[in-house]
Amino acid sequence: MFTSEQIQSYIRIAIYWAAGFAVNYGWITSDRSTAIAGAILTAINFCWTLWGNRLVAKINELAKLGEVTNIIVTTPAVANAVTSTKVVSQ
Repeated sequence: MFTSEQIQSYIRIAIYWAAGFAVNYGWITSDRSTAIAGAILTAINFCWTLWGNRLVAKINELAKLGEVTNIIVTTPAVANAVTSTKVVSQ
């Protein structure tokens, strides 16, 4: 299984590789490739953060329910991000 950091790193490498390919063939300039890669990476990071915060928010809402006594998550980072003591990592 890949970690979040590994996935983000692979995406970053793929975008830089594609930008270098486009510059090499003259489709775009080097300056434009830097701007495009930066914009794409910013958008990906924004979406990644929204998705991660959405998961933590859902777990927090579940933990507030009275009938829920324990929530086990597989990622320690998610367990640490949730404020409830009902959430533990596996």
